[in-house]
Amino acid sequence: MLSYLAIDPFGALPLMLLSLSLLLALALYDLRHQILPPLLLAAFVLTSAVTGYVLAPSLTSFASSLLSALLIGLSLALVHLLSRGRAMGLSDAPLAFGLALLVGPAALPGFLFSFWIGAVIGIAVLVRRPRGSRIGVEVPFAPYLAAGFLLAYFTQWNPFIFVAALQ
Repeated sequence: MLSYLAIDPFGALPLMLLSLSLLLALALYDLRHQILPPLLLAAFVLTSAVTGYVLAPSLTSFASSLLSALLIGLSLALVHLLSRGRAMGLSDAPLAFGLALLVGPAALPGFLFSFWIGAVIGIAVLVRRPRGSRIGVEVPFAPYLAAGFLLAYFTQWNPFIFVAALQ
């Protein structure tokens, strides 16, 4: 419904709905299996790139989104590599890359919201775990990436505005 309200129904709406359908499949699969299937992930990144390109007001704007997407994806790949896979799966990097391409200028706020949402849920999971259980509880991150990026895109909330106002 939010996509219909935010996007021209005769323009990029079908592409956005396809991207969001693939994203839903990825998030649900990650919740169940704690892994993202490569073929589905590749389809999501491809459709997100096309959707982001069609929605971008200019080629310069899309190039800026592409740069943000690369930085976000590389930062998650770096977290995976430095932690040797213990902190985050490698497939979260291309997912975040695709999400950043999909939401364009809302990518950095979405990335921040993803970590905030993941932290709140992660703390709740740790608080609710039975006494004596192992500390290394695994929580899939794809649903929180999706929630954070979509929250930023559909609300246009930007926490970085407060930082700029303080200066």
